[in-house]
Amino acid sequence: AITQVADQQSLLLEQINRLVKDLKQFKEDTNLYSLTEYTDRLIQCRRRALKVVTRLEAIGTKVVNLKDRAVALEAKEQAALTSRVGELTQHADAQAAVSPNRYEPQLAELRGIVQTTEEELRRQNIPTEAME
Repeated sequence: AITQVADQQSLLLEQINRLVKDLKQFKEDTNLYSLTEYTDRLIQCRRRALKVVTRLEAIGTKVVNLKDRAVALEAKEQAALTSRVGELTQHADAQAAVSPNRYEPQLAELRGIVQTTEEELRRQNIPTEAME
């Protein structure tokens, strides 16, 4: 859509340039025309200018609409991303709540007990394999 608007703007710019050129040529040739021909040419040029203005206004409206759509789309994408980040954060929080890190103090305590027990068994010359 943005490319179409740019193409339309280029075409209208060409039309404006042709219109300006025609008006300059018309101004130079005014001595060659009768009053009726002169009036007719002015009316034609005015009509062409009005068409160009109408098209430019339509393009301006399209540009505004495209900008509004882009802003709305960006807001929608941002909302979706925010929602997804929220979901991932909740999931991560849930995982953290049940992760081994939560039980690390208890695991450390158990490791300490195992190590103390193994040391005690070694002092008494009892192989640790016997406990397994």
